[in-house]
Amino acid sequence: SPPRGATPAGPATPAPGDVLAAAQALAGVGAWAAWLRLLQALPPRGALALLAALPPAARCGLLCAPASVRKGLLALCGTPDGARQPHADEVPASERTAHALLAGTLALLAGRQNLAREWAESAQLTARQPAATGRPATAIPPGLHTLLRLTAPGAASADEYTNQCKMLLLHL
Repeated sequence: SPPRGATPAGPATPAPGDVLAAAQALAGVGAWAAWLRLLQALPPRGALALLAALPPAARCGLLCAPASVRKGLLALCGTPDGARQPHADEVPASERTAHALLAGTLALLAGRQNLAREWAESAQLTARQPAATGRPATAIPPGLHTLLRLTAPGAASADEYTNQCKMLLLHL
């Protein structure tokens, strides 16, 4: 028989707010390895949704994360080609655009300029697609304009490039 208080199906899944609070606490104390494991344990797209839900101050903490954590986050994003697969149509366009924008920003912060550009172009294509209801596409998010500008040829040599990359993360 299961231990007292446990259900035969296993322990209860934490509520989304509990996971967000745990992620914020781990990021706040710099427990990056545990933080990354928490995100890796979430269902597909759950990690990116959690990152998007973090307040800007918590996302700012990512700038202090070790390179291995940033690389792990980037791995959670998948590939720009994967975001355009047929099953991706089940996800609302606004969520796919936000995913691509976040993935592109993480790639930019990891020094992967070409991958960041691919994500920016994917976000741009998704943002311009008309909604399934036949309504015109919504406006392109300001962060996407910034990501496109920061991934343009020669942008990495511009003054204040690093600071602009960091500011993009804060304003997603």
